[in-house]
Amino acid sequence: MIFAIIRLANEVAYIKFDENLRAFRKQKEFSQEYLAEKMNVSRQTISKWENGTAMPDLKKLTDLATLFDVSMDELLGTKLTS
Repeated sequence: MIFAIIRLANEVAYIKFDENLRAFRKQKEFSQEYLAEKMNVSRQTISKWENGTAMPDLKKLTDLATLFDVSMDELLGTKLTS
């Protein structure tokens, strides 16, 4: 699982993209194959994103947020703590 921690001044952002991607995909009842087609990537790429072994580029993240009708914060699972 990719679990990135980003420091922003005195706050820490925790990112849970892989878990959220899987949850949003299942909520929409999309198969990995269907999502791969919509994103113009392979099914294996979707699997890697969901397993946390790869991360999409910023354009793909934006496209995913648009497709799932969620904010980037929701997609990434960004949670700030002080």
